[in-house]
Amino acid sequence: MPLTGGPFTVRGEREEGQIAGFWTDAYRKHWQALQTALAAKYDADPLMGEVGVSSCSAMTDESFIFPKGPDSLKAMHAAGFSDAAEKACLLGAYDDYIGWKLTPLDMTFSPYADSDSGRGKVDLTFSLHVMQEWRRRLGERGVISNHSVQDPITTGLKPIFDQIKQVGPPIELQTASQAVITHGKESNGQPGASRSKDLPPLMDWNKVIQNALDTGANEIEIWTTVEGGGSAQISFGMLKAWADKLR
Repeated sequence: MPLTGGPFTVRGEREEGQIAGFWTDAYRKHWQALQTALAAKYDADPLMGEVGVSSCSAMTDESFIFPKGPDSLKAMHAAGFSDAAEKACLLGAYDDYIGWKLTPLDMTFSPYADSDSGRGKVDLTFSLHVMQEWRRRLGERGVISNHSVQDPITTGLKPIFDQIKQVGPPIELQTASQAVITHGKESNGQPGASRSKDLPPLMDWNKVIQNALDTGANEIEIWTTVEGGGSAQISFGMLKAWADKLR
């Protein structure tokens, strides 16, 4: 199937990729058809614990985030992309996944940043509006998520965590990736701290998890342990203690 608009190249700090015109009616029609077909096959499967909602997404499943570089945006705006089109896509994610009747649907929230202004102005009111609509329309199947729990929670993200806590569970939070954690302290006596100068400095993982719990999380994903191919030095005992707190 040909791309419905594009491809448009988007670039992050360490990667780049190509996306189609996810804001267009043609793309949305194909996306909704795909989700309807997947739901028909898997919605009743007892192994389906949760579906990550990725309408309006680019490089990850975080729908509110994609690298809005000037070259990419110029081509996208020429093809009809705008703040209004992106907001319509984010608010319309429920309709994209309407075929799923049983499985919880997980949408990841971050501060909405505009592109029309060219300055990336943040609109927290819109983020909260989408969050509230997601919960209103899906009830307890509407999982509210964020993928950047740190310690301390960054100034830019604190309002989002406050909003998530306000809307309430079910909440799924993921710890920030090691690539974006750059402000921790090296301390051999600190639980979860880096023991190697070759690894990035890590934070106090007990505090990170407590921040997630204080936000109301009932699911927490760790990004990612040494055993899982990452650099977070977390023991089984630490995981068990956190699991006990969740229970």
